[in-house]
Formats: sequence, C-alpha cells, structure tokens
Amino acid sequence: MSATGPDIVCVGMEKAGTGWLHDQLAHADGAWMTPVKELNFFHGDPFTPFNLHRAAVLRRQPGLPARDRAFLDAFEAGRARGKDLAWYRSLFACGEGLVTGDVSPNYAMATPEEIRAAVSAHPRARFVLLLRHPVERAWSAICMRVRKAELASSEIAEPDRVAALLSTPEYALRSYPTAIADNWSAALPPGALRHWFLEDIAAEPVRVRDEILAFAGLPGAHVALAPDYNRKKDTWKLPMPPIVEARLNDVFAGEIDACAERFGGRALEWRDHRARVRG
Repeated sequence: MSATGPDIVCVGMEKAGTGWLHDQLAHADGAWMTPVKELNFFHGDPFTPFNLHRAAVLRRQPGLPARDRAFLDAFEAGRARGKDLAWYRSLFACGEGLVTGDVSPNYAMATPEEIRAAVSAHPRARFVLLLRHPVERAWSAICMRVRKAELASSEIAEPDRVAALLSTPEYALRSYPTAIADNWSAALPPGALRHWFLEDIAAEPVRVRDEILAFAGLPGAHVALAPDYNRKKDTWKLPMPPIVEARLNDVFAGEIDACAERFGGRALEWRDHRARVRG
C-alpha cells in the first residue's frame, strides 16, 4: 500500500489473461488499479495511441471517481514533460492507502537492465507471471494482428509464413515463458515472483483470483465482479489450421519441454499434447 509505486506488477505474458487480472483487481475491496491498463513504464511507451484514446474516453465519462480523475491529470502531466520515475510514482499516489498494481504485458520483453530498474524502484512489490501454451499464445497474438488489418488471413494459413513471423523479435521475446521467468527471477528475491496458468484461470477462476489476491496482500478480499468475467470473450479469432499447429509445436518443442520441467502443472499437459499432435 505504498504511494511510491505499485504493490503488484504483472509482467505478462501477453494474451495470457492480463486483462482478466486487471479487471479482477480493479473490482477488489482494498485495491485500486490505474484506469489505463498498460503503463509500459519500464519497457515501451506509456503514451501509445491506444492509451491516449483510453484516457480521453475516461476524461469524458460522467461521475468519474476522484482517484481516477487524479490519475488522468498525472498521466497527462507526464505526456507533457516526459516519463521519469517521479512521474510513474505519482500515478500510484492516486491510490494511496490501497493496494495498487501495474499490469503491463510488455514487461515480458524487458531487458535485464530494465528489470533491475523496476525491482530497485519497488523492492517490496510482488510480481505475477501469467503463462499460456506458447503455440496458443503466439496464434492468439497473430490473430490480433489480422483483426487490426496488419496481416491478411491468407498469410497465416501457411506454416512457413507463420514460423517466419515467430522468428521476429516481436514474437520471439514474448513467446518463451522460461526466458521471461528466468530474466525476472534473476533480479528478484525468492518468493517475489509467482506464476499462474491461463488454463487454470478458465477452469478455476475463483481459486486463481483468490491466490493472487492473497499474494498481493488482500487475502479474502471481496471482488464485485464475476470471477469468470472476460471482456474479450466474443473477440473473433481464426481457428488454427492443423498443419500450422503441427509446425508450431515443432518450433516450440524445446520450450514446451522446458516449461514442463520448470513449471509443472498445466505445462505437463502442453508436453503431452505436443506428443499427440506430432502423432
């Protein structure tokens, strides 16, 4: 409950339930989440067109809570003068007295230097890593680019084209859970980073939510939102062609095996599924 920065930080993975986590924490008693979700302070740009649009929409919202309005004022001040640590901390001062959080999937791509800066700035924060099968996560990210008209659906029907896409930094840095966990664990004290699986969020949302709340310092907190609420449940996504799935399971074969050894749990099922796909 510090006014000098977030109490809990979600470092990704992208397309692994970060929106669900932000929404659950935002509706939990004793917590306050920044109304702009992905601050990207330690890696990336806080002032993306999407974030600026979100801030503008919120500004016009009638009855906006005082904390959220104060956040928008602080956010705009940073846009005018540029981001620095004092500005980042001012965003969370709006939630003083409550548990606050930063959910930024971009942090999965943070460099070791950026990670050390995040940990040094907030040594008492708790860090969450949400995990998803590397093949399914990559496919979901690719489908998002199709929805944004950055790729044509015909382009992602070819296994070679999809495999080539995944070799670019945009995908490679986001798609390897063990590397993300290793990078953050190297800078954090034992117990400061915990992981949960997207499959468990889908199957047991109450358990996962309550475990994360306890980890954040809010054991037993009431949440005024359905535990299985998913704002993106109706988002259109292309089915993955079997030939693409088989190719991607080959691309990620080593990582799937490493995840099974490192994380256990659902990652053991990932390894079993890969064996079935390869037949």
